[in-house]
Amino acid sequence: MVVQQLGQRVVRRIKRVRRGPLLVCAGIVALLIGLLVWVHPPQPEVSQTSTFWQPNSQQKTAYQVRARIMQLEANRQQATVIIMDGPQQGQIQSLQLRETMTQQAMPGRVVLVWQKADGTLNHSISEYWRLPGLILLVLILLVCVYMVSGGYGLMSLAGLLFSVCVVALYVVPSILRGANALLVCAGAAFVIGSVSVFIAHGYRKRAIVSVAAVLTVLVVVLVLTWIGDYLGVLTGIYDETSGFLAYGQRQLDLHGVLLGGIVIATLGLLDDVITTQVAAVDELKRANQQLGMQQLFKRAQSVGREHIAALINTLALAYIGVSLPTVLALSSYSHVSVLELLNSEFMAQEVVRTIIASIALVLAVPISTAIAAWAYSRPT
Repeated sequence: MVVQQLGQRVVRRIKRVRRGPLLVCAGIVALLIGLLVWVHPPQPEVSQTSTFWQPNSQQKTAYQVRARIMQLEANRQQATVIIMDGPQQGQIQSLQLRETMTQQAMPGRVVLVWQKADGTLNHSISEYWRLPGLILLVLILLVCVYMVSGGYGLMSLAGLLFSVCVVALYVVPSILRGANALLVCAGAAFVIGSVSVFIAHGYRKRAIVSVAAVLTVLVVVLVLTWIGDYLGVLTGIYDETSGFLAYGQRQLDLHGVLLGGIVIATLGLLDDVITTQVAAVDELKRANQQLGMQQLFKRAQSVGREHIAALINTLALAYIGVSLPTVLALSSYSHVSVLELLNSEFMAQEVVRTIIASIALVLAVPISTAIAAWAYSRPT
């Protein structure tokens, strides 16, 4: 009886949902499930200049195969695995675990092992196989978003997917080809800031006003980024990896990458603040049609102040959490003083990121509120 009632409630809920968002959700879920079932590890051909594999004169190619851990040795340095791909599929091998992998190693985990072209395996495990778990996390996100916010949440995820595609298909290839990283990221930010808002919120007045505010604040962010770069004397290079990318074979413009990354990261925060302020002005105008521009601005500004107080703290904690491992690594050197640590390139980058994003958030509230108040106070 309970199951029958639950089924009837689900059917009624589905009937009330618009077909468009439901079809989008079904398509995304089907795609992710297909990836989860079909996904295989990449098997790229590795050139003579490969960073991760240096083949000798007899060895021209190498690829990775999956293996499942069956048993761990007492010292957790060796693992008995069964090969899941390649010519040795089904065979049982004893391979060495890297020290960084021992903590998460357990029977049942799937790992990756390098295999040479002649079928012989490397003696150590190279990496964990993570894609199925990540795809499952995305499915959980889809379910949570749909259950809480319905079709609006799904459209916001569609906007997120568009943003990811712009970064993956335009920003990354352009920078790798040697384009000016700051200009590429700035152009991508303007495109993402325009299109993703319409995807998430639809083509209506509220979205149009939000896009106008986002583009205006992005110009301010570019100016702030230039000021922060000048005052912080940033180079974009602070460790061996960034140094290799800057002076290695590709010679990437890491200075531009750093500044462009600040612009794109700040855009994600601006979308939240600006759409909230525009929505507040819209609702105030709907509640009282007699409100003019100054009254709309004043009342919506009070909402923005509360929002800003919470967001700046959240922003700072987010940057601290992400950079904590590097800060600990730098602090572990006994010969490095606190003053030297604060003066380091890495700390300067984090400080500039946080300050630019914070200033942009603070300025976004009055700018977006003023634009929205002007737009909604005009006669229709």
